[in-house]
Amino acid sequence: MNEEKLTPEEREKALESIARVIHRYRLETPAVFFLEMHRPLFSLAGTASHMITPMIGAFLGMDKTERYASMLSDRSTFDDLINKLDAQANRASDQPD
Repeated sequence: MNEEKLTPEEREKALESIARVIHRYRLETPAVFFLEMHRPLFSLAGTASHMITPMIGAFLGMDKTERYASMLSDRSTFDDLINKLDAQANRASDQPD
């Protein structure tokens, strides 16, 4: 298995994309609650993502799947996503309707 990781730029782009989709549906608060509630399971999510890589890789491509699985294995990924969601929620609340 190739343990190639995402570059910092790719990782940032992926996190921004996830945060943008969550923001589009205005689900920042539930998403942050979900991530915080499941914080003890983050290491399990990383391990599980490596276990299902062969199945998902058949559809999405092994290289891409392995790289995102390695991103999920990094605990700081979830903290960075929570920070991005908080920042987007704060920006949205600062804008007048």
